[in-house]
Amino acid sequence: VQYRLKQWKKSLNTLLQIKEIYLIELNEQEQINYYNAIGLIYKRINDYTKAIQYFHKATEVAHRFKRNEWVGILTGNIGDVY
Repeated sequence: VQYRLKQWKKSLNTLLQIKEIYLIELNEQEQINYYNAIGLIYKRINDYTKAIQYFHKATEVAHRFKRNEWVGILTGNIGDVY
């Protein structure tokens, strides 16, 4: 909801706390979504170094689980940063 309302920093804080507070064991798709969402938020707030870092984390998961469609999406997200 915060992301849709363009409350980028609140969204980022929520996402970063979710994994730590609840110690969620995410499946591969959830891991990709999680890292991609954080990357998108960092991109929105112009922290391009961290955006790329999280897009790369998502890409690593996508490669590991052979989610080639996501490799393409994430590569595009990295390209958008540049």
